[in-house]
Amino acid sequence: FDGAILEVRAQPGEAVAAGAGLVVLTDPAAIEVQTSVIEEDLPLVQVGQEAELFFDARPDAEAQGRLARIVPQRLPGDRPLYPVHITIADLPDGLLAGMTVDASIVVASRSDVLRLPRALVRARTDGSATVHVWTGSEIEERLVQTGLRGDVHVEILDGLREGEQVVAQ
Repeated sequence: FDGAILEVRAQPGEAVAAGAGLVVLTDPAAIEVQTSVIEEDLPLVQVGQEAELFFDARPDAEAQGRLARIVPQRLPGDRPLYPVHITIADLPDGLLAGMTVDASIVVASRSDVLRLPRALVRARTDGSATVHVWTGSEIEERLVQTGLRGDVHVEILDGLREGEQVVAQ
């Protein structure tokens, strides 16, 4: 394959053992993203799901990817994280292996739904949450049912109507 030499392991005139590698090559077109998913979201991710990729080195560039592999072994550390690998459909120019990338794996999407910022909704495992609604004269605590939860927003299925004002304390 066409590639770039990353490392030369032998110099001219050196004796090399049979089967020993002489160079380390990389295929720039075959770069994939290795990232991690927190334990609570792991049941939601599946091989084949789409991912949106954002690069620190190129904030103006976005790329699409697809979840290729889920490694079923927890990473060491305090947080319960599991590694996943994402293939990149079309790598933007100027990006190289080892650079920092953020990935958003799209587990589901819906349009034309009622949603609130995630900071206002503390969803429980049963799909309920409590929010504070301004009634015009006081703050009312209200139980709502949640749907999809993203990095930024939480879908509200029931317990709140469009136009009602939710407040944070």
